[in-house]
Amino acid sequence: MLSYSTGTSGTGADVDKVRAATELVRTREPDLLVEGPIQYDAAVEPSVAATKMPGSKVAGRATVFIFPDLNTGNNTPTAPDLVTYLNDNSRHVRSMTCQDVDLDVQQGLQPIGLSAKMACEQPRDFRMSANSPMGAQSEFQLGSNDREFWYWIKRSNRYFGGQAPLARMAAGDVTDLAAVRAYLDAARAPWS
Repeated sequence: MLSYSTGTSGTGADVDKVRAATELVRTREPDLLVEGPIQYDAAVEPSVAATKMPGSKVAGRATVFIFPDLNTGNNTPTAPDLVTYLNDNSRHVRSMTCQDVDLDVQQGLQPIGLSAKMACEQPRDFRMSANSPMGAQSEFQLGSNDREFWYWIKRSNRYFGGQAPLARMAAGDVTDLAAVRAYLDAARAPWS
C-alpha cells in the first residue's frame, strides 16, 4: 500500500487513509502479506527496506502495488518507461559486480541450489563462480573475454589422478597450474 510515508515516519490525511486501508485488508485477509503505508523505494529495494522497515516480510520484495489514488498511479513510471530508461542508459555502465547470485540448476531429477558471484566489464569480459550449498567448494566457473570462452565444472578427471582440474589449480603450486594449462592446450582446438 504505497504512500509518501513508510511505517510511522509521516502523518496526514493521505497517510492515515493508506494506514486504515492496510489494517482493513489485514483484518479481512489475515493470511495475505500486505504492508503499508510504504514508500516505493522501501517496497522494492531490499537495502532501503532494511533501513526503513526492518523485519517486514513484504518490504524490499513487493510485487503488487496499491496506489492511494489515480493521480499517484498516473505519475509513477510504468514498466515500459523503466525498461526504456535502462536500455537508453546501459551504455554508461562500464562494469557490474554481483556478490550474491542464486542459481537453480538440476542434475538429472535433483534440483541443486548454488550461490554465485558474477562480474561483467565492457566490452566482453564476464566471469561467474558458483559454490556448493555448503559454500566452501567452487563447483563451476565460467568466463569470457575478447578471445575466448571457458568453463570449469568440478568433477573428477583421470588425467589428474581423480581430482577435478579446478581443485588441482586451487592447490596453488606452479607445477599444478602448468599441468592444467598443458591439459587444456592439448584438449581444445585453437581459437581463430
